[in-house]
Amino acid sequence: AITKNNSMYDLFILFLSNFFLVLHDIDLTHADIKPENVLLDADGSLTIHLVDFGLAVFSDDYHTPIVGTRQYSAPEIVLESGWSFPLDIW
Repeated sequence: AITKNNSMYDLFILFLSNFFLVLHDIDLTHADIKPENVLLDADGSLTIHLVDFGLAVFSDDYHTPIVGTRQYSAPEIVLESGWSFPLDIW
């Protein structure tokens, strides 16, 4: 629950976790989560935007073996062992 004692960090993690829950509820993997794709409003409010869905894929669609940004690649991408929802959490 959000309280006035939550730090900005706590709220950021809470909101980002909620993004993952919504995406995964509709069987969508973003596949390119990185700092550059998580935007904050410039006015100082804690409004978060998840952007760049160009690599997003539904679970029943074709998955290329390599996806995302190399510097942020999860182990399953490097090993080309297949991937799914946990990729977004890495």
